[in-house]
Amino acid sequence: MISVSVIMPVYNEQEHLKEALESWAGQTLTDKELICVDDGSTDDSRNIIEEYRGRYPNISLFTQNRAGAGAARNLGIDHAKGEFVCFLDADDFYIDNCALERLYHAAVDGNVLICAGALQVYTPSGIKKNPVLRGMLQNGETTRIKYQDFQYDYQFHCYLFQREYLNHQRLRFPLYKRFQDPPFLVKALYFAKEFLVVPVEFYGYRLGEKVVRYTIEKTYDLFRGLLFNLRFADQYCLNELLELTLRRINQDYFKVLYDGLVSEAKPLLMLMLYADLIACKYGHVIEPLEALFSAKGQASPFPYEKYLCERKIRRMIPANSRIVLYGAGKIGTQCYEMISGSAEYELGGWIDKNKSGEVYLGQKLEAVSEVNNLKFDYVLIAIYDVEISNEVKRRLIDLGVGMECIVQWNVIRF
Repeated sequence: MISVSVIMPVYNEQEHLKEALESWAGQTLTDKELICVDDGSTDDSRNIIEEYRGRYPNISLFTQNRAGAGAARNLGIDHAKGEFVCFLDADDFYIDNCALERLYHAAVDGNVLICAGALQVYTPSGIKKNPVLRGMLQNGETTRIKYQDFQYDYQFHCYLFQREYLNHQRLRFPLYKRFQDPPFLVKALYFAKEFLVVPVEFYGYRLGEKVVRYTIEKTYDLFRGLLFNLRFADQYCLNELLELTLRRINQDYFKVLYDGLVSEAKPLLMLMLYADLIACKYGHVIEPLEALFSAKGQASPFPYEKYLCERKIRRMIPANSRIVLYGAGKIGTQCYEMISGSAEYELGGWIDKNKSGEVYLGQKLEAVSEVNNLKFDYVLIAIYDVEISNEVKRRLIDLGVGMECIVQWNVIRF
């Protein structure tokens, strides 16, 4: 019986591959296997694996043609025979020779689906002991953690996953070019509910060995992964994960995402507009999107008025408010369609100076003098021209509408 299957995607890693293979071979756990998936290497990686296969019969090799690390790991899971599986990149290595054995026995003895060890990051400036999992240990002892108390998304390499659990939950890596690991880990940890952290130095991660060059496709896939985690956090009320994902978008990957937007990649823009609706619910914004519209000015060249209208209104008017809308021009029409079709807002009336008494889009337009006969929390002046908007504001104040109830479209930030 195989206790642990280690899955290793390989693509042109001849420089560090032998060290990775030796770190697996040196593990004291005897009932282990290594599943290598070559992703179309053009260097000597495949020959190195074949050499080690001759020495270790519990190494297997599969091939695929540039399908990516996520697909390679999925293929490895499909062929794994171990009670547990874990993942080792071909340029990384295991630190403690007893790590797999300790993690496996802790998982079995603790009757958990997932078990983790500590991470060390190897940089050109030295070795850093990552505090995330290490910091979860209590008194230096094996500790049981509920994911609700953890809500982290990185370091999937540090975990052993029960193979039957992955198959039962149909947990696999999404086929993204970037950021395919965090969605997998978040789902696995959330549905397992809890996991163990064992005080063992497990995974050695090399940082700075490779420079990622983001193409439009990679940037798009990066944001698909981030959006998955954002939606997952929203769906399952994981507030710390939501805040963390927004920090990744607005800080860690800001430049990459902003550069992708500047290139006018419209599918990426559409994803960000959707993400921004989630962010707005929690009082946040998608900063690369904010920067784009600030740079281009308010006259955005993109035909996404519906989304922009919704974003702007949510900036200034709380949900569950009753709104009287002033203006039935282009902007006023967009606002009417958004407010009247929204479950978050109620339309208290629609005013237009030049069309009062008419019925437009099924709604009667009122004169401004009727404002005090309408029920509202806010009056939204849906006029872009600053001078006209200010004139309407003065007129409303003269009619007794409080300044705190007046919202002007032309001063609402995107």
